[in-house]
Amino acid sequence: TDNHPKSKLADQALYEWAWAERARKRDKEATALYEKLLADHPKSPLVVKVQSEMAELNLDVGAQEKVIADLTATLETLEDESLKEPIHIQLASAHFKKGDHEIAAEKFERLLVAYSNSKLRASMLFQAGESRLKLKEAVVARDHFAAANKTSGMDEELAETVMMRLGETQAITGQHKEAAKTYRTFLGRFKESKWLRNAQFGLGFALENGDNSKAAIGEYQKLFVDQKKVDLWTVRGRFQTGECYFNMQQYDQAISEFVNVEINFKKYPSWQAKSVLEIGRVLLAQKKREEAVQRFKDVITRYGKEKAAVVAR
Repeated sequence: TDNHPKSKLADQALYEWAWAERARKRDKEATALYEKLLADHPKSPLVVKVQSEMAELNLDVGAQEKVIADLTATLETLEDESLKEPIHIQLASAHFKKGDHEIAAEKFERLLVAYSNSKLRASMLFQAGESRLKLKEAVVARDHFAAANKTSGMDEELAETVMMRLGETQAITGQHKEAAKTYRTFLGRFKESKWLRNAQFGLGFALENGDNSKAAIGEYQKLFVDQKKVDLWTVRGRFQTGECYFNMQQYDQAISEFVNVEINFKKYPSWQAKSVLEIGRVLLAQKKREEAVQRFKDVITRYGKEKAAVVAR
């Protein structure tokens, strides 16, 4: 490209070189080559592809302003309809990365209408759902994830992410029966997923909120099989097991679980505080008022910085 800058293949050479740099995870160098191609060969047929691929590389918020401006300008002059879809998707993605979630959601939703038979439909549905979720519009987000989940031909990585999001949004919108079904499917299909424990907890939580505490306990127990594995899901699983026993009025078992959290998980003070608070509530249910009051005082004196202390007061 330096020795023969006017060669008819110079733009193609720069493009291939940029992809070689991307393959080596050298995105800064790849971006510089893309920029050189755009500057030296503004009429190259590769310009549209380069602008789209640059948008993928410019992930930081500050870069999105330029990406949005460049892609918008490209769309205004682009006549080839077949090239517009990926540019529109990149533009919507740039707005999402910039934090313009309302604009991103609207753009993705318009794309779903404009390109109803697109091979990228599942991805557009997912990104529309993510945008709505950022806006705390969980019901709309859930519906987008549900539609994406029904799409055939998705790659496994996207399918895994979509199904996890579907379970989460079903849960937070009160569709506990549906969430339990989604999480069961996820656990059966994605056995090597990094979100297995999330899904296992989610299944227990969905069953608990669906008024099936006994079944929920059985699912939470699966989080404790590997005793060397201690993470947030271990702690939350123990706490929710206590809540299940509390709901079933099996008070001694409930206290045992809450004490377990209080004693064994010092790296999670907020959950320790909640557990001591719940012990107090169980004691009140058992008509042991003096003991309950003492536990509420323990929350205030030992975990004064935690939110549970406000409730204990």
